[in-house]
Amino acid sequence: MKLQYSGFLLVLLPFLMISCDIINPPEQIPSYVAADSAILQTNTATQGSNAHYISDAWLYVDKELIGVFEMPFSVPVLAAGAQSIEVQAGIKKNGVAASRVVYPYFTKYKLDTVLTEAQILKITPRFSYNENVTFALIEDFEDLGIAFEVSNQSDTNITIVGDEQAYQGNSMHFALDSVRSVFEARTTELYELPYNRQVYLEMCFKTTDYVTFGMFARKYSGGAEVEVRIPIITLNPTDRWKTIYVSLTETINSNPSAYDFRLYFTCARSADQENEITEVFIDNIKLLY
Repeated sequence: MKLQYSGFLLVLLPFLMISCDIINPPEQIPSYVAADSAILQTNTATQGSNAHYISDAWLYVDKELIGVFEMPFSVPVLAAGAQSIEVQAGIKKNGVAASRVVYPYFTKYKLDTVLTEAQILKITPRFSYNENVTFALIEDFEDLGIAFEVSNQSDTNITIVGDEQAYQGNSMHFALDSVRSVFEARTTELYELPYNRQVYLEMCFKTTDYVTFGMFARKYSGGAEVEVRIPIITLNPTDRWKTIYVSLTETINSNPSAYDFRLYFTCARSADQENEITEVFIDNIKLLY
């Protein structure tokens, strides 16, 4: 009986070893994909500045979404050998960290490469605007005439600065104090914007106080033409230049009777302002769909 039992164990042992391999398979060694920053390439004459805030990368390997990663990043990828890398540019919609989306106007970054286990592939994604993007407005404040003028609600004027306070070349600037405490600027042109399509405003800004951006929707009411003021976003104070992407889609779609729109900025100096002068700088405005 002992010999028979020993023989049974000898027969069973290989199957037990195979079962252990199935339960505890060897761990695959990952490859890594890393990026420190992204680049936006533009035709300055037709697409404006290359300023951007591509905050995130939507990373695909062999057409499979690996994840959404904030720049800079270094992430493990369970793939090796010849692979296709694809990155879509991600932004914070309306500057909100909880609203991260793919920016619909940028091309995808694509790279055919070889991934090696335990090694890091470092990439610098390069993006450009898609060919079908319409730029309804590009205002970089480099020309003699600009797209904005102050309204009769404003008690201060627009100035154009080109010193170290400007962002790229020239920038729009206005200042408020205890005497001149209200500013409002509107576009001189009206814009017909499409419904049920994505429409965005891009801009760079730096401000010591809160600034509101919005649109006037022009429509008929009671047989008369009216412009309805629609605040969209309030920009928070910041001591450094920021680029923001403001979605106008929801505003346009909720005003189906509007036949065109006018952009505006407004700022009323806060009563508790610690600065003797409120200063606001704006640059690289783009209205696109």
